[in-house]
Amino acid sequence: MDKQLFSACVYDKYEQVKEHLSQPDVDINARNGHGNCTPLMYACENGLTEIVRLLLNDRRTDVNLMDPNGDTAFAFACSNGHVEVVRLLLESECLDVNKTIGHYGKTALMIACEQGNFNGEQGNVVEYILASGRDVKVRMSDRNNKTVIDYARMKGNGDLVEILELFEENPNAARTILREKLKLPSKFSFYFSFYFIFIFIFLKKKKI
Repeated sequence: MDKQLFSACVYDKYEQVKEHLSQPDVDINARNGHGNCTPLMYACENGLTEIVRLLLNDRRTDVNLMDPNGDTAFAFACSNGHVEVVRLLLESECLDVNKTIGHYGKTALMIACEQGNFNGEQGNVVEYILASGRDVKVRMSDRNNKTVIDYARMKGNGDLVEILELFEENPNAARTILREKLKLPSKFSFYFSFYFIFIFIFLKKKKI
């Protein structure tokens, strides 16, 4: 059953994955011969967005597991620039966004900066991580004593260095700028919307 689940993920068979996940005895975190990774790791590495969504919706999925090289599903998604998969992972409350991985103790954000996946038209991995509202530790250093800003500088991306430096000094200001750029709803817009809906309902009832 576990091998069948992984095979269904490999071939992006949505309905088959859904069927296997309905089985109470399936081991959703079982390792396999493809680099000894889990179904979630494979789906994240290969950008299988809908398969990732299915797996994350199952409470049995351990989102922070590492492969023998110390890589996680989040690291795979960030390394390969799969923006939509990264966004799904960031929605998981269980995700450890600052988990250090691999031999050099990098975070997934460091890996994203190192890979230089900055040019997505709909925003890039680094921007979505910073805009997510998670407690992202940009001042963390890896075992080479490098931070995310160091990796961004190495790639020569001045705009990214600027937003990372702003995030380091004022995370809320940086998030606001990024959420506007990425057209993401802000917490304030949510509360204002709720407030106006409440006033509308109140006034309507008063007229009645």
